Order: sequence, then C-alpha cells, then structure tokens
Amino acid sequence: MEETHALFEIRRQKMLALREKGVPFETIWDEPWGEHTVTPRYNPLAKLPILLTEEGEALYESNYLLEWIERRYPRPTLLPRDDDGILEAKRLMVLADGIMEAGSWLIRELTRSESSNAWIERQRAKITRASETIAAAIGDDGFAVRDDFGQADIAITVNLKMIDTFAELFDAPVEETSWRIRLPRLADYVDRIDDRPSF
Repeated sequence: MEETHALFEIRRQKMLALREKGVPFETIWDEPWGEHTVTPRYNPLAKLPILLTEEGEALYESNYLLEWIERRYPRPTLLPRDDDGILEAKRLMVLADGIMEAGSWLIRELTRSESSNAWIERQRAKITRASETIAAAIGDDGFAVRDDFGQADIAITVNLKMIDTFAELFDAPVEETSWRIRLPRLADYVDRIDDRPSF
C-alpha cells in the first residue's frame, strides 16, 4: 500500500505542475510490478512516473520531469528566476519529499508482524523535524518562496496531505506524528494551497 501511495504522490506533483501551466495531458495508470506492465518499455529503470511527449520521447524521474516541465513550459513560472530563490525552493522540496519517504517507511514498518520501535521513532522524528523546518521557513508568508506560487508549494502540500491520508488509514500510530496539531499555521497554509483549482 505505501508504495502505491508514494508513486501516486510523486506523479501528482507533475500533474499539478502541468495543470498550473495549462498544459493538457492524459493520465495512464500502470503497475511496474504487474505481470502486464508497460513501464520498462518506456523507462529502463522500470519506475514511475513517466512522461510521454507528443513527439514520442519518454521522460522519467521526478526531479528531472519537474525541471523538464519548467524549461519546456516556462510560463507561468513555478521556480524563482534567481539562484538563491531556486536553491531555497529545492531545499524545501527535498524536505517535503523526505516527509513522504519517512511516512512510507513508517507505514511499512507498522504493517510488519515484528516492527522495530526504534525505526518507527526515527521516521516520526524525521517527519517532525522536517515539518517544523518547513513551517519556520514559510512563517506567515503566503507562499513557500517569496510571493509566488511554485514547485515548493506543490511538494509541501502534496506530501503533507499524504501524511494526513496515512493517519486516516492507520489511525492512532500515525496520528502521533500529526503535523497539523503541532503546526497550525502550516496547516492553514496547506489548506489554502490545496484549495487552488489545479489541486
């Protein structure tokens, strides 16, 4: 289950970037581990997400896809134009994606017959530290980086919303990691971004 969620969230960031830029696309679902998968035909690593261009080119890997989308469809911009702004956005995106990864590892461990409390606590601590760092960076600002909506806002919102989904699926164990309770301003920010039409 956690792998499916992780794949879904990784894809969702690309879908939202395309929607924000007004680029039409069709979503095709595949299971890389399924018997009839077509994923290896388009990605030698047999991983999702994959973006197939109108020219028939197959592109893959999440960070590369975001970079490709931004360069091929520069308006509206989803990254600052200066190095400092880009680096800040990328830093926050690393933290947001790390939250999702820790959440996936946490769920995986919670579903094992003999789970490791030390491993569980390590993943919870990652979620706590990363969400607190993101909250401090955003503060009371309208967006993650400066005054413009961008890739960092997408990554933060998508990944923290997925942690909410994990909490709903697994009730008490994951609820202990609730970033919403600890960081109400961050929760308000995520809910506001999640209200955008593209979401």
